[in-house]
Amino acid sequence: MATCAECGTELSFLSQYEYAGARVCGACHTRLSNGEAPRSSPRQPPPAAGPDPAAQIRLTTLSEYPGAPAVVWFEMVQATVVQALETRKDLLAGLRHQPGARGERLEAELARVQALARDELRRAAARLGAEAVVGVTMSTRLEPLGGSEVNERLVLVDASGTAVKLTQ
Repeated sequence: MATCAECGTELSFLSQYEYAGARVCGACHTRLSNGEAPRSSPRQPPPAAGPDPAAQIRLTTLSEYPGAPAVVWFEMVQATVVQALETRKDLLAGLRHQPGARGERLEAELARVQALARDELRRAAARLGAEAVVGVTMSTRLEPLGGSEVNERLVLVDASGTAVKLTQ
């Protein structure tokens, strides 16, 4: 994921701006547009302290985690990922294949965006101190971008569940 050239924060797909050829966040874009001087060197995020705790968060579609009843129920966590996807190449490739053939490139791209949504869900649960997310649901949609279904589409993935702690 891209980071702001000014402050080092992570930039999502919809929260990045360009200023003087660099990607910046909304706050830095506003600050720079109002005439403040750029920082001499970008502030770097603090170094990671060991493995990412979000990577340890377990996800399940069940209402309880198997073999480990929830001790603490937190709140619902959710994640939404929006990515642009060019489908022109898939359309032309589809003309060369047999009817009913699968679009491997499209399937791989959808799987990648769904994995991003699961990672965001894990991060949201980790911020609460959870160990798992139960009752996970995911929804994936393809929407036309700019009124043209042939050229580009937006892939929208919504994921939600309930963050829980499994141990005391």
